[in-house]
Amino acid sequence: MERTHIDALGKQIEQLASDLAGNCTPSYWDALAKATTAPSQATPPPPPGVRQHARIVAKACQILVDALDPNSPPPLDGISLDTSRNDANKAIISIVMDLKANPSFTVTVRQVTCTKTGALLLELGSAEGAEWLGSWGRRFSAKLGAGTHLHPCLYSVLVKFTPLSLRLVNTADLREIKEVNGLAEDSIISARWVKLVHHRSPSQKCTHAILAFSSPTAANAVLAGGLFICHTKLWPEKLRKEPIRCLKCQRYGHMAVQCLEAMDTCGTCGKGHRTMDCNDKEPQHYVSCDSSDHTSWSRNCPTFSHLCDGLDANHVENTMFFFPT
Repeated sequence: MERTHIDALGKQIEQLASDLAGNCTPSYWDALAKATTAPSQATPPPPPGVRQHARIVAKACQILVDALDPNSPPPLDGISLDTSRNDANKAIISIVMDLKANPSFTVTVRQVTCTKTGALLLELGSAEGAEWLGSWGRRFSAKLGAGTHLHPCLYSVLVKFTPLSLRLVNTADLREIKEVNGLAEDSIISARWVKLVHHRSPSQKCTHAILAFSSPTAANAVLAGGLFICHTKLWPEKLRKEPIRCLKCQRYGHMAVQCLEAMDTCGTCGKGHRTMDCNDKEPQHYVSCDSSDHTSWSRNCPTFSHLCDGLDANHVENTMFFFPT
């Protein structure tokens, strides 16, 4: 009987303690401990692919404005970013009024940033607006201020097996390419050969070339439909971002102008002279790989392939067939 009474009294005490604990206000320490142990309710960061796509879209909307003369003061000299944005939008309005034809989309500069060199990076509201403004680059530069120069984003394609009968330095040949393929007069900004002339064999008939287009629309057109060059139908590819290799020390990660080495290293034989001065075509040695089975400029280099894989992972546009528009 006494044992039953004691058990019942114990249960009453436990229930009373539970009720008191539920009605008590939690202390600051209890609240802090609960906050640190509770799962985070913050919004998770976006997937990497989303950020990469946003960066690609933003880049397509950008145009660089710099001084025409490298020795001249930068465009932002003594001018605020807000004033530069307002001046750019006024110049756009003036161009539209001169043309007496409004584009079918809005062209406006929404953001202006300053680069390390003092140039202005204009970000427009759309890629179409950036492409339209780039087509009127000279007029825009003249209205924005004397001595300024517009650098629109270039879209480069790799044209493999281009006949060497093409003279890239001849404007008439480039004009013929645009006429034959139905391209606009200002569509191709520049053209160059990939391989240096002294790397060609005497019997070589074709090599790879790089054409830089002023708009993604023109570049995508040749990517989709091909290109006629010297009566030959060629199929260009989008030029991928590749690792930077120093032409002085032959190592990756910097350019020759930034190289700290005192002596040149040959990209073919690995000896202490410039690559263009090398007379030993058979001996091969690459410094980074410490290998003698390929040259520094070989695209089959394991170091080059490894660095390319890293760039592909960080630049999703490398895996896209067309340029984003």
